[in-house]
Amino acid sequence: MPTTREKLAARIRFLRKEKHWTQEQLGDKAGLTYKFVGQIERGEVSPTLDSLDKLAKAFGLTVGELLSFPKKGPGKTKEEVFHELSKGEIETVQKAVEILAQLFPRQLIRGKG
Repeated sequence: MPTTREKLAARIRFLRKEKHWTQEQLGDKAGLTYKFVGQIERGEVSPTLDSLDKLAKAFGLTVGELLSFPKKGPGKTKEEVFHELSKGEIETVQKAVEILAQLFPRQLIRGKG
């Protein structure tokens, strides 16, 4: 089970990538160094409350929202899962579906198993 530090690292990385920001851009927006942002995202350090506040504001969130770790796994709907995918991940899924449709056209297109 991931630690709180690991969850926070993944959450900040996810939010940053969702905005298509580099670590340097996030650091600039939050008033932190890109090296510190990288350390947080790798779970090497635990940010102070002041740093969490700066990160939350950079994302347009409250500290509480930044620290709310969305549920994962079977409890999520398809829509929630797809909403979290990056543009590149969505393109990969689309290509995989196209390939599967070519390999198994009847099953995928007509919904037959």
